[in-house]
Amino acid sequence: MKKRNRRDFTPEFKREAVRMVEESDKTIAAVSRELGIGGNLIARWRREFATQDIEASRFDDKDAEIRRLQAELRDLKEDHDIVKKAAAYFAKNSR
Repeated sequence: MKKRNRRDFTPEFKREAVRMVEESDKTIAAVSRELGIGGNLIARWRREFATQDIEASRFDDKDAEIRRLQAELRDLKEDHDIVKKAAAYFAKNSR
């Protein structure tokens, strides 16, 4: 029995194959015949990219929230320093 060689496709090739299906009137079967690969590969790549995009958007949302919280923390620290200096000033003058 002859061992089949697995072909390794680059991420760019995979993205381009998925883009061809999504941006044209062609079906997955038509694009797969054009590229000489199985239709199930393109369908799987499409699902993988969809989940990656969802995960990436979740990370983007988390990053935005982290940046917002860091800015808020910075503002609160400034407010705290101002109140601390004011308290020291008034404590010094009340003696």
